[in-house]
Amino acid sequence: MKFFDLHIHSEPDIYKRKYSVDSLNKELYDNNSFGVYKSHSITTISNTNNFNNLFGSVVLNSTQGGLSLETLYNMIQSTKKPFIIWLPTINKIFLNIKNNKINMSPVEISENGKIKDEIKSIIKFCGENNLPIATGHSKKDEIFKVIKICKEENAKLIITHPFYRLTNFSINELTFISELYENIYFECCILMGLDNFDSIKKDIQLINTIGSKRVFVSSDLGQINNCKVSEGYRWYKNQLVNCFGIDDNIINDLFYYTPKKILLGEN
Repeated sequence: MKFFDLHIHSEPDIYKRKYSVDSLNKELYDNNSFGVYKSHSITTISNTNNFNNLFGSVVLNSTQGGLSLETLYNMIQSTKKPFIIWLPTINKIFLNIKNNKINMSPVEISENGKIKDEIKSIIKFCGENNLPIATGHSKKDEIFKVIKICKEENAKLIITHPFYRLTNFSINELTFISELYENIYFECCILMGLDNFDSIKKDIQLINTIGSKRVFVSSDLGQINNCKVSEGYRWYKNQLVNCFGIDDNIINDLFYYTPKKILLGEN
């Protein structure tokens, strides 16, 4: 079983992680799989340039240049590999959830109900360079506005863990979103299933409603006290097969072919 995980955490980060970049790449290599290394605190593009099974990312947090388009131009010139751009994960609403225990300045994508011009420029950059942009920890009302801009700029958009409490989308809302623009993709997170089995039930509804060509599975793993990424995928597959009867063709799409297409533009 191989997978293409678009959402893995490793050292360095704001939290202690299970993996170093070397150990993460080795696990992916041993499983004939690939992954995107995400850090809340640093851009990971230079960290992954010399690894065959790892790709990098930028999160638009204050420690990674915030909403600076210049930073992204520098990043794309520093690599021959595609990468993911996440909208900020450290914003005011997330800091409130964490009781302001994270020592990082928040970055907001909207002001007075309007998406900032910097975000519009970044989405345009993503569309021009065929780089996926992910919603990060954006609020639900912000995401609807971002979708409109992505459609205008023909940018690939990933709806990050849509059932997380920051957004808590309903299946009806996600179905509506899928009909707004065909270049939107929806993430199902193994981590959320490990925390709460009801999350997998929502994943199944999403898969059955929207389909495995636009829904994909990522792990969001790398936490010290959680299982390895490869173990997480095996566990999640067992749930899909044994509890819900999902067949191998759909699982192959969810785990490998759809996320690969999102990042690399190929099956």
